[in-house]
Amino acid sequence: MRLFRGLLFLAGSFDAIDGELFAHVASWDGSRASPLAHGLNGVVDALEEHEGQLVAGGSFSAAMNGVGSLTRTGAVAAWDGSAWGAVGGGQVSGSVMLAASRGPELFVAGAMLVGAKSARVAKWDGSVWTVLAGETGSRWRMEGTMSGLVVAENALFVGGDLLLEAGTRANLARWDGGGWRSIAGVEGSVSSLALQGNMLLVASGLVEQGRAKVYSHRSGSVQLLLEASGRIDMVLAQGDCLFLPGMLEGGSGGKLLRWCFMDKKTREVPVDWPVLRANAAAVL
Repeated sequence: MRLFRGLLFLAGSFDAIDGELFAHVASWDGSRASPLAHGLNGVVDALEEHEGQLVAGGSFSAAMNGVGSLTRTGAVAAWDGSAWGAVGGGQVSGSVMLAASRGPELFVAGAMLVGAKSARVAKWDGSVWTVLAGETGSRWRMEGTMSGLVVAENALFVGGDLLLEAGTRANLARWDGGGWRSIAGVEGSVSSLALQGNMLLVASGLVEQGRAKVYSHRSGSVQLLLEASGRIDMVLAQGDCLFLPGMLEGGSGGKLLRWCFMDKKTREVPVDWPVLRANAAAVL
């Protein structure tokens, strides 16, 4: 999900909300959902604001701007408020899971082809696509599960359970223009990355131990902010507080926790999960 032009945009594998047909993406104004033209022809996994447009990434290949009308986009498409278009000539195919933006640069990550080149991470600079990471045999190797992509401190960060060049294992990796570097100090596979101001937030989990942690990363320093029992699926920053949805504190259902920098205390936020799931489809 992503806030854009004052609306909440939802994406996923859904094709209907409250019985009305939607093709994998919709906007939500607080009371009702609205379609984006006729949607996209496959699952949408990533939404990112870029250069004044809403960019979607996923396992689709075309947008439906009108009944029976297909616009070939590849796996990355941009919504300008009235119609969908391709980004970078529609050269990306496969599955785009994550997206991040910095000025004119758009970064995408997943299991992709950029033209004929295999890619795990790629950059569009407004003129050309560049592969920043690929699998075995690529100049900059990256394999494994990827679950977060964020630009912070003039660098690109990827989180997950990663294998880099020379067999280096990493939960958090940084691209600074010359290659990928593992960032030490994060325990467990990363489940989510987010920003609060210029501070990078990292959620990770030690599944075998039933523990989840949230770290901060700033100026090269990693610090543990909080620890919880269970699993944190996402970290969301709002003001002075972090919101943490997941399977937490031994519950059999989903919970939402709030943790604030002011008092450093964790509190459960009451959530009507069935209503939320009905309105937000499968995005949480």
